[in-house]
Amino acid sequence: MNFSTNQVLQFYCVGEAPTLKKFGPSGKETHAFLEVANAAGETVRTDLIQLGHILDVKYVTAANDTKALKGVGIELNSNVNSGDPVVGQEYIIRVMVRGTIGEECTYTKQASYVAKTGDTAGSVLAGLAGNLLINVTEDYPIYELYDSTVASGNKLTATVSNGAIVLKKNGVTVTEVTKLVVAEPKPAWKLGTFPETTLNFVVTNAPIVVSSTEVPDWATYSSVSAGTLPNTHRVADMEYFAEGEKGADDVHGFSIITDGNVSLAVDASDATGYNVLTVQYYHTGARDAVQKSERTLVVVAKAAVDLSTLASAFAALL
Repeated sequence: MNFSTNQVLQFYCVGEAPTLKKFGPSGKETHAFLEVANAAGETVRTDLIQLGHILDVKYVTAANDTKALKGVGIELNSNVNSGDPVVGQEYIIRVMVRGTIGEECTYTKQASYVAKTGDTAGSVLAGLAGNLLINVTEDYPIYELYDSTVASGNKLTATVSNGAIVLKKNGVTVTEVTKLVVAEPKPAWKLGTFPETTLNFVVTNAPIVVSSTEVPDWATYSSVSAGTLPNTHRVADMEYFAEGEKGADDVHGFSIITDGNVSLAVDASDATGYNVLTVQYYHTGARDAVQKSERTLVVVAKAAVDLSTLASAFAALL
């Protein structure tokens, strides 16, 4: 039966939607299978799937399998001192990131700015922005800063010149920021060794004193779109480890993958993502081999290749 006894996950990346075929006498078929091209361009057959043994079929399109990058907009509260800075008060905001070292660790970056006579809401935000940027100059980039929206022309950068922080937007020096946006950058990723992980961060502030009253809500926060991540890297990692199930891994002291003997079909640079069809089924043998061995068949294709017809064909066998 060509059943992959030791491989729980069977992964196939296809360039076009395959057709579900059945095996057995006409009208009395007993098994289903697919014929697909592997990464080397050779036509191969999936394992034979016993009819009646399919447990679940799930189809997710690339458009519905993205991860949103977080963005938080910061403005001065118009209900506190009419939205104007309070001279002499120290404005403090904190970006707290959880999970960079471990789930129980919180990594905090803080910025402060003391309001001066003549300051506006925009100049206070600009001062906080410059401080936040200098604080991550030597660190892993846990955030990026923008003015109003997350767009390349609105990205903020900062340098120190003669002891003073110089804030720039798109290369031009600025002294005011309309809305300070703290955005999650695209995460680092390396095939099979460094997973693509989004950051869990929150932005908070310390209180200021207005007319002898401590006011904690001098800042207002809003959600800002910072873009999305396609599932491409996650799918590429899945293929990498599916090859590892066949023995192509570093854990056992040898690597077919790193030796260049295995071609990976997923294009890790594809920005549109992959459609993913997952079929959960089980295999039972005859006589004394009656074990119920669950297996998973995964078929992926670029976003432009529709796998919905194939998914419906498998679902009809449930």
